[in-house]
Amino acid sequence: MKNDKINDELLIPSAAEDPEELVDYTAPLLGPEGPRDLFIAVNGESVRVKRGVPVKLRRKFYEALMNAEQQAYDAWLQREKAAKAASSALAGF
Repeated sequence: MKNDKINDELLIPSAAEDPEELVDYTAPLLGPEGPRDLFIAVNGESVRVKRGVPVKLRRKFYEALMNAEQQAYDAWLQREKAAKAASSALAGF
């Protein structure tokens, strides 16, 4: 997401990325919770997305999904690094 910096603490989306713009999205058939529909909430608005069905989704919901996916991946990566570090630390005992 391209942002325009307002000050050191506040970032806002550029005008080119309208949060109401529709984007194409198809949720994977299976997710971490199984085949349940996706529930996405942004600023008090929510949508439910059926897995495996192509939909037009407002950009703000799509970006929330992508951010959640990235956060889950980053958490997994940190767990893997910690497990590897613990394993090598215990190998010395």
